[in-house]
Amino acid sequence: MTWQKAEEKQTSGDPWRKGGTPQWELYSELNYDNGPWYGSLSAHYYGRREIDPSIVEGISYAYDGPADDDFVIVDALLSYNMKNDRITLAAYNIFDKEYIIDTFGFIGPERRVYLTLEHLF
Repeated sequence: MTWQKAEEKQTSGDPWRKGGTPQWELYSELNYDNGPWYGSLSAHYYGRREIDPSIVEGISYAYDGPADDDFVIVDALLSYNMKNDRITLAAYNIFDKEYIIDTFGFIGPERRVYLTLEHLF
């Protein structure tokens, strides 16, 4: 759990103002490890932030969420280990939450799913 009160300046002559960093962040992870199987489910909560509304208005692509809402990102992973190989299925942002990452208006990555096969030499 993290609490912070971040402030920022655009230039050295500007007054300090509240940054786009959330005051509250909470990360939780549940892991399962039994023989060849490994699983993980994690959730990352980001609290409300103060983001200039003009950032959202200036975004040239579709964004349908408020800029300063709190949100939760959920990730999951499942892997199976063999003698010299490992197969992993991982999903990030599994609920496909659309959110603004920072005060510049960058939108966070959408849902991603990876299937990987690793071979150990």
